[in-house]
Amino acid sequence: MTPSNITAVFTTRLQETLIGGVLQGRKQGDPRAASAISRKAMWQAVADVARALGSPVLLDAIQQDSYGEFKSQNIFEDRRKVAGDVKKMVLQGWVPNSGDEVFRLNVGWEESVSA
Repeated sequence: MTPSNITAVFTTRLQETLIGGVLQGRKQGDPRAASAISRKAMWQAVADVARALGSPVLLDAIQQDSYGEFKSQNIFEDRRKVAGDVKKMVLQGWVPNSGDEVFRLNVGWEESVSA
């Protein structure tokens, strides 16, 4: 096996090819270049589930100012432990992508959450 910056994602509902984390054929920085499995898309999915469930814990967690603040919530402590173990035992040599956790999620439904 050799490291590569090319990723193929294939499920029954989604097929994507990513090059350097960007959809093939798109330019980096293009809003349409984001993958369906990007951190922002996953955060949006959590927000959608939180809204559908009406879970106060999740609704509170998603209303953070940045992705970094969202991920630092106490409810994700077990996830952080598991991720740390996986990186240490399985993904040796993993280079973390850090320093860009300042992006925001515009959920567009804040008023329905507080109502």
